[in-house]
Amino acid sequence: MERRGACAFRAGRPQALRIRQTHGCPWADIMQKESKPDQLGQVLASLDTPSFAVAEKSYSPNLRIPRHAHETVVMSFPLSGSFIESNSVSRYTCERLGLSINPAGESHASRFCANEARCLVVEVIPDNLTLSGEFAKVLERPLYIEGASPAALALRVYRELKAADAVSPLLVEGLMLEIVALAARDAVKGGAADPPRWLLRARDYLHAHFNEHVSLQQLSQVVGVHPAHLSRMFRRHYRRAVGEYVRELRLDKSVRELCDPERTLAEIAAAAGFYDQSHFANAFRRHTGVTPAEFRRAQARSLYPRTLRSSKTRLPAKS
Repeated sequence: MERRGACAFRAGRPQALRIRQTHGCPWADIMQKESKPDQLGQVLASLDTPSFAVAEKSYSPNLRIPRHAHETVVMSFPLSGSFIESNSVSRYTCERLGLSINPAGESHASRFCANEARCLVVEVIPDNLTLSGEFAKVLERPLYIEGASPAALALRVYRELKAADAVSPLLVEGLMLEIVALAARDAVKGGAADPPRWLLRARDYLHAHFNEHVSLQQLSQVVGVHPAHLSRMFRRHYRRAVGEYVRELRLDKSVRELCDPERTLAEIAAAAGFYDQSHFANAFRRHTGVTPAEFRRAQARSLYPRTLRSSKTRLPAKS
């Protein structure tokens, strides 16, 4: 298997990838010499950084990838289409703008939707990326994340992949580290112990009612604890105030609506509970680093990639 320690561009050439497949018998190591469209996806463009191997891949409609495992951590971010992922702990649909993370050695199977799908697929180079302590857990167990912040970062990674230049590996390295940090924030709790059951009920209630006006007093009555204790414990375990958490849920929902060209920014802002479009734009930019208009343009480019420059850009020749 080729070593990916140095920064380099790869434009759609086959890669060697070791997977493990089951055929009604014990695990067998199989070395795939080519990235075959019917098995591992067609590589459209790719880029290497010191810690990550990034590729845009296309998958045929209704493609079923049998149960297998990768030697490295693999992150998948659908740019168009979706797929159903089954691993050792859960089964879920990875929608467009969602992020699926499978650790090294994790047995999983994928089934793609009826339309052709394209995904941003990122392999972590373990020798060059080391997370210590609690943060290492984010790369040690399956994880699925939906949210405005990781979606905005992944779209920026895609933009650099498609319009690559000499600085793109450095930019992609930083963006991917931000995505790993966001995943770690979701995976690692603030306290040493797991959240109490009443706090989990409070969180679930917010997820079910975040579009409504929910006061701290009302939430405390739902779970049966004092508002001050609820507020303190919520921040300890989720590292944000209840109000901040609700705002993030609303902003995350707005990501889906920004993908609908029929919805105006004013309508999306009102649906997310903001007083006006300017207030929404400022909150979205603080949350994701880009404005809603910038995010909408970026996701449109990922859906219609021909609006970007060719992925065959090469590093400038050394003088």
